[in-house]
Amino acid sequence: METDFKVGDEVYLFDQNRRVYTRADKGCKWSGSKVIFREHFVKYKIVGETSRSWLIGVEWRPDKDPKNRKNDNPKWWGGRFYTAEEVDEACWLEANRQALGDAVKFCLDMAKLKGVAKLVGFTELPELKEG
Repeated sequence: METDFKVGDEVYLFDQNRRVYTRADKGCKWSGSKVIFREHFVKYKIVGETSRSWLIGVEWRPDKDPKNRKNDNPKWWGGRFYTAEEVDEACWLEANRQALGDAVKFCLDMAKLKGVAKLVGFTELPELKEG
């Protein structure tokens, strides 16, 4: 999604090394702890710009970030600015994509599966037959 950013906008960058965990069960320090995906997204403010870079962070010590960042790998969340709405979308996808795929995998209702196939643009495979 191409978004026109401007000075003053709040943006998010994905930091795969930033990990915040859920609280563990009492009695076991790491039992049940999971990484909170949303916490990978770090909020910044665009505080200035040059001809080729956005200046992000605080005004008295901004970091340069290239304006032409591209997300070449859709399986990797990093590499570009995100808006708050895009962060919400990424978090929904991360939380639901696998479970939704499992629900489809175990569904035995042909009508429902044909509806899903139509929604995602799936082309039906020919039925295998002997001979």
